[in-house]
Amino acid sequence: MYQLKLMEAYYKNNYQNPFVYSAGILYIHSAKNISIAPKELYLYDTGFQFQFDKDLELLVFGNDKLFKNGVIVINEPGTIDADYRGNVVIALYNTSNKTYKIEWLDLVAILRFGLVLRDWRKFDKRMDKLEDKVLYYKAEKNFEPYIGSELASGLDLKAYIKKKLVVPSGQSATIPTGIKVQIPKNTEVHVRARSGFSTKNKVLVFHEIITPSNNFVDIEVKLLNLGSDDLVIEPGTRIAQMVAVKSVKIELYETNDLSQTARGDAGFGSTGT
Repeated sequence: MYQLKLMEAYYKNNYQNPFVYSAGILYIHSAKNISIAPKELYLYDTGFQFQFDKDLELLVFGNDKLFKNGVIVINEPGTIDADYRGNVVIALYNTSNKTYKIEWLDLVAILRFGLVLRDWRKFDKRMDKLEDKVLYYKAEKNFEPYIGSELASGLDLKAYIKKKLVVPSGQSATIPTGIKVQIPKNTEVHVRARSGFSTKNKVLVFHEIITPSNNFVDIEVKLLNLGSDDLVIEPGTRIAQMVAVKSVKIELYETNDLSQTARGDAGFGSTGT
């Protein structure tokens, strides 16, 4: 058995699905012709299985061609955890009123790896001092974040509501979770979709990034009901997840001179529409 290293990953391509791997990004192309009807959720089974280090996650993104035609990865960025051994499935949802056709070898999704942090600790008021590099959280009673598996990248967030909430078709809602977090330097907390909840209910979750703070910050989930039916959320429903990742620290300096490039100041629309 091989020994996994942090910056290595292994895969099986069970269906010999066409793909390209370049500069750390895996481009998944379609192995067949697909028709996605209006308002249809299509689950594309890539046949890919992965094994990688516990400090990594694999993220699934859509692409601009699909997006321009109203087809989205409904749980973007989809999260593949280090202990998952099933096939990677792309959840494609056609938001438009026209049938969309994906041809053989068309780009379906983009996969890339990311580093995750798992050093979460529940805050206790009896603590004398909080450690600088630790992620602390507070939770309302019975609304503790839920860890789905040993190597899950994220902590599932529950709807902190007293009675069921109805979100009509096409409407959005902001839902409290009963969770507060304190985020150390060089760290971000991402609020993301849960694949199961989003695909089952055709729900788009706003991907929010929460930056470091010396104070505890409330976590809320902003979502949009893309389905044709009302979305009914019961108290305690796991509606999203939060994932801690390393942030990039950049020193920013003001200057009167910037280096020149071939593109220069060509902005919106300069490369085509």
